[in-house]
Amino acid sequence: MDDKLTHIILTDHALRYGLDGKSAYEIAQKYGYEGTEQEYAEGPVIAKDKANKAADSADKAAERANKSASNADQQAARAKSLADHPPKIVDVGDLKYWAFWDEATKGYVTSEYRAEGGAIMPVFWVDPATLKLYVTYQNGYEGAKFKLENGKLYTIKTVNQ
Repeated sequence: MDDKLTHIILTDHALRYGLDGKSAYEIAQKYGYEGTEQEYAEGPVIAKDKANKAADSADKAAERANKSASNADQQAARAKSLADHPPKIVDVGDLKYWAFWDEATKGYVTSEYRAEGGAIMPVFWVDPATLKLYVTYQNGYEGAKFKLENGKLYTIKTVNQ
């Protein structure tokens, strides 16, 4: 009998009746496996489940990473836009105000914040020749107004009036 024919007959016999010898479980025990036969048989199913869960977890992590990258790109673009459009001073009538870039309208918006060099307040001074008290108001001053009567200083208008 030649080798090919012997192989075919042995293979056919093994398929029909099985061969004597050790099972995969017995061989695994020989090499240190300590679980039960049922645990050994379920091992590939458990491994597949763990692999599927790990793949799902990796997919979710990739989605979160992509979302984070997208958010980072948006914030970088926003930072660049704001850096390209710094606050500036604009004239409103004869007054100066700060204008800030508005991301929604893509244009500058004039704020309520004055852009004068220092505090805007009334200035009091006494004329040394006459010893009269004077008050002057800086351009754009909207605070209290004052008057002097009989040596007393009075407020004649307040911010809330």
